[in-house]
Amino acid sequence: MVALLRSERWTGHPGLRHAVLPSATPASPGFRPRAYWRGPSWPVVTWLFVWLLQRRGRTDVAAPLRRALLDQLAGGSFAEYHEPLTGEPLGSADQSWTAAAALDLLLGC
Repeated sequence: MVALLRSERWTGHPGLRHAVLPSATPASPGFRPRAYWRGPSWPVVTWLFVWLLQRRGRTDVAAPLRRALLDQLAGGSFAEYHEPLTGEPLGSADQSWTAAAALDLLLGC
C-alpha cells in the first residue's frame, strides 16, 4: 500500500503541484481536478493519512506527506480542497477542518 501511495498513480504523480493525495488518481480517465470528488486534494484527507501513518510507525512515509501538506497550505488559505495540478484553493476559503489539520500538523497534537 505504501508503494502504491508513493507511486505515480498517487502522491508521486509528476503533474501534482504538491505531493498530497488527490481524491482520484490523475492516471484515471475519469480524473477531473476541479470536480468536487473526482480529483481535487482535500487537506483533511491527507492529514488523516499522516495521522494514520504516524500511528502505524511509518514516519518515513508520514513526514514527506506532512511536509507536502504544510507546503500546500503555506499560502495562508485554509481552503476546503485544492486543484491538485495547480494547487489553486477551491471551495470554502476558510474551512475549519483544514485549519484544525494544519494546527495539528504544526503543533504535533
